[in-house]
Amino acid sequence: MQISGTLTRYGPAGPQVALLAGAPGATRAVVIVGGLTDGLLFAPYVAPLTEALSKLGWAAVHASLQSAWTGYGTGSLDRDAADLRQLAAHLRRQHGIRGVVLLGHSTGCQDAVRYMQRYCAGGPEAPAVPGAAQGDGGREAGGARGPEREPEGAAAELLATVLQAPVSDVEWLSSYPELQPVAARAAELLAAGRGEEVCCRLGVADSAPMSAARFLSLYSPGGDDDMFSESLPRQEVQRIFAPVGTRPCLLLVSGADECVPQQDQIVPRAAALQAVIGPRAVLRVVDGAPHNLAGCEAAAVEAVCGFLEGL
Repeated sequence: MQISGTLTRYGPAGPQVALLAGAPGATRAVVIVGGLTDGLLFAPYVAPLTEALSKLGWAAVHASLQSAWTGYGTGSLDRDAADLRQLAAHLRRQHGIRGVVLLGHSTGCQDAVRYMQRYCAGGPEAPAVPGAAQGDGGREAGGARGPEREPEGAAAELLATVLQAPVSDVEWLSSYPELQPVAARAAELLAAGRGEEVCCRLGVADSAPMSAARFLSLYSPGGDDDMFSESLPRQEVQRIFAPVGTRPCLLLVSGADECVPQQDQIVPRAAALQAVIGPRAVLRVVDGAPHNLAGCEAAAVEAVCGFLEGL
C-alpha cells in the first residue's frame, strides 16, 4: 500500500501527525481514524478510497492519534476527541480545509461519536466549563469532562460521520474468560483512585500495556467505550447517539464481521442502530465483508463516495 501526500504535525505529542492526501487545494476532507491497534494505513480500502476522494475533489486525511498502535491502552475517548479537534483546527488554519467528515473504523467509531458528543450542538456531554480532561473517561468512574469548546470557526466544520464496522469491544473481550481476574484487579485499582496505573498487557490483541481505567472502559458493560453492545438499554443508546443524528451518518457495516459474536444478528442490529440515529442515517451492508473490508474495497469506496456525493 502506498499513498503520496504531505505529512503534517497537528500537535506536540509524538503520534500527533496526519498524512494529507487527495485533491490539492481541497476545502473538504475525510478524516480517517482507525481502531484499537491501528495506525496509519490500517486497512486495504484506505488507499483506493484516497484515490477516489481525489477524483471527487476531496482531501483524505489519515490521522494518527495518541491512541495509535499500542497507545490506546493508556488513552481514552476524551483524549481521542481532543486530538481530532486539534487536527480539525490545524486543517482549517494551515491547509484551508473548511469542512470534514469523520470516518471511524471499529473503535474509531466510538471516537467519532465522542467527538460529536463533545463538540457538536446538542451533544449531551458537551462541557459547560473549561478544563479538561484527558483522563480515564469511564462512566463507572464518574466520567470526565471534555476539553473546552473552541471559539466558533476555530476548527473545520463537521459535515457528517461514517461509522465503519461499529462493533462492541465489550462483547469481544467478554469472550475471553482469562480476562476476568484482570477485570477484578483493574476494578480494585480504580476504586483506590489508581485508574491510570497499568494493570496488564492485552495479550488477546497486541499486548499493549493497559491502564486499569481503559481496560474497564473497554471490558465492562456500561463503560465509556460501550456504545454498540446489544445489552445496552434503549434509553442509553438514544442518549449516546442523539448528537450523531444531527448530521448525516453512513453506517458502513461488514456483512461477515468476525468481531460480532452472532453473525445472523449483524444486519438486524445495524438496522436498529440506524433507527435510533434517525432519518439522517444511511445503512450500507457489504455482504460477505470482514471487519476491515479486506477483499471488498471497491464496494467500500463506492459506498463512501456515494454518501459524500449526497451531502
